[in-house]
Amino acid sequence: MRILIGNDVYHDQDAEEGDQHNQGIASVTRLAAGQEIAHALGLKEGIERRAVIVGIDGFRAIAEGSGNYAGNDDPRFEGEKDIEYTAFEYENRTKKAVKKKVTIPLEATVTIHKIVAGGRYPFTATARWDEYYPGERKGGQWHMRPKLMLGKCAEALALRK
Repeated sequence: MRILIGNDVYHDQDAEEGDQHNQGIASVTRLAAGQEIAHALGLKEGIERRAVIVGIDGFRAIAEGSGNYAGNDDPRFEGEKDIEYTAFEYENRTKKAVKKKVTIPLEATVTIHKIVAGGRYPFTATARWDEYYPGERKGGQWHMRPKLMLGKCAEALALRK
């Protein structure tokens, strides 16, 4: 497998699923292995190309390791609307499509705090549903936990400031 991160290319010739794969991701991202800090995601179906995506726990670990992270506030949500999506349920061993509705937030805003030049300063970022929702087909967690998912996006944006 070849993993691209910035201008660096990581070749993992003999990695098996599981621990070896996580160790490889950890060595490239300089994050601790054994935690869900980064994820290898397929970019297109049927193609052996993958990308490493640093998850929110990875961003939190980087922030903690910097020595400048001074906590964060809970997400604040603005606006909401109902969306409809198709879920699949099994009835008598038969898979059937069922239309469902969920109320989603339109925006999430998170403030994190950093120590800069000896003072504690806020860094705020806002994530908008329309910019981060991966779509009905890939939105499983987004349908079950819309506030959590959008809040994590806003937190990641703030941590990168």
